[in-house]
This record gives sequence, structure tokens and C-alpha cells, in this order.
Amino acid sequence: MHPEYDLYSSKWAKVRDSIAGEERVKELGSTYLPVLIGQSDAEYNGYKMRAMFYGASARTVQGLTGAIFRKPPEVLFPKSKLEFLEHIGRSQESLEDISKSLVEEVVGIGRAAVLVDAPNFEDTEPFLALYWAENIINWLSRPGPDGEMPVEIVLCEQSQGRKAEDPFTTEVTTYYRVLRLGAPPGDEPALQIALESGPVYYQERWREKKEVVDGKDETSFVLEEVIVPQMRGGKFLREIPCFVVNASKIGLKPENPPLLPLVNVNLSHYRSSAYLEHGRHF
Repeated sequence: MHPEYDLYSSKWAKVRDSIAGEERVKELGSTYLPVLIGQSDAEYNGYKMRAMFYGASARTVQGLTGAIFRKPPEVLFPKSKLEFLEHIGRSQESLEDISKSLVEEVVGIGRAAVLVDAPNFEDTEPFLALYWAENIINWLSRPGPDGEMPVEIVLCEQSQGRKAEDPFTTEVTTYYRVLRLGAPPGDEPALQIALESGPVYYQERWREKKEVVDGKDETSFVLEEVIVPQMRGGKFLREIPCFVVNASKIGLKPENPPLLPLVNVNLSHYRSSAYLEHGRHF
């Protein structure tokens, strides 16, 4: 986990909870509305229920996103291949849908990543995959000819599936996709020749494994696969095709969420409402 991730994660959580609205904020209880001295659980629940949380944060994200897309975006792409952009997302989303999701994240949270990926660069079309700020858990860069050059980005992914012992129960498996620029394992002649000219892009996919050992919960990580993507023609990539978009620039270093000042006021009004309604009640 990157040190800056820990520094910003609580800010991202606060903004995301505020955007999610009243139900989410109240669900988190004393995180955003402290318990008064001497209050019982029943008294606190009534105190919280009477308070009003107005969804100003979510309305602001919706309004700014709508203003940005008031006019259709201009797409610079070969006209003969425009149809490809209608299903360029990992789940067949259009480029416009992906763009709107990206803008919503950047306007609110201030950070998201776009990964250009493909199951097999030789045989299938590439797609765009979005990752939220909370999923970009580690990164490393070095100076390059055009500025900062990412050499490692770690993305957290979760997959749902049925338990083998109980087909009616869903379990969540956590994976870590490590994007690297370096020397992947393998002795293929083409790869070895490519490495003579410098590092190449490759991925490692790790699965988080949880088990009980001697009565204690243990977590380990299992390397599931190593992927060395190639472009058409067999060329290897010399850069990590992942772009981290922040509120003011593209780069690995996080920034404060642009909506954070409004969120702080939004939550302050929520607490003020609780105090006011509490006084009226008694």
C-alpha cells in the first residue's frame, strides 16, 4: 500500500459517503454524527433519525457532469472505425458512457484510472477498463524523457462467484493486478530480443487467499498468471497503458478531492440539523 494512499483514502471515503446520500451517511452513525454524552442506543437512533442530510454533494456532481456534457464531445477517430467505440468498455460500454463515468469520478473523488487492456492483444480487440481511486493501491515511477514514467501500478479487483461447497452462497475473491515495466519471466526468443532494447510491459495477477492456520486467520497471495501483452504484429509495449486522471492533471500523485470543501459543509449542516431538531424535540 502506497503511503499517500493511506493519506487520501479517508478523504475519498468521506466524499463517496456524502455523494451516496442520507441513507449511507446515517448508516455510518457516529462517524459523521457523534453520540451525545449519556445517550442510549434508542435515544441516539431517534436523534439521528430526526436530523436532515440534504444531498447537495450528489446534486453538484450531477450538475457539473451534465454541464460538461451539455454538448456532445468531439471524438478524433477514424470514421470507418467509429462503431468500435460503441462497445469499447470492458462490459461493452460505449466511449461516451465511459467518459461520463470518468468525469463523475474526477469531479467528485478527484481520481480514477483508465487501463487499455485485452485478453490477448494478438487475437482480440482492446478495451478500456475504469478503476476508482480506492482500487489504485500502489504505484512507482521514475523520470522519463517526457516527465514522470510509471514503472509499476497495482490495481485491486474483486470477483464474485459461488462457493464450491454451497452453490447458493456468493463469495467475493480479491485479486491484485500488478502492471509492471521490466523483464518478465520467460525464455521466448522474441521476448529476449525485445528486452535487449529495454524493459517491456507485463502484468502479474495475484489472488488473495484467506485460510485458518492453527486457529488463526492467515492471508497469503498466490500468483495466478503472468501476462505479456503484444500488439498486432507481435510488438511488445514499452509503456504501461494505464492513465491515472486527477482533478487537475494526469499523473500518479493524488490530489485532494475537488468536492471535499463542499462535503465538509454538507456534513456540518447535517450535524447542525441534528442539534436543532434535538432541541426542538425536547
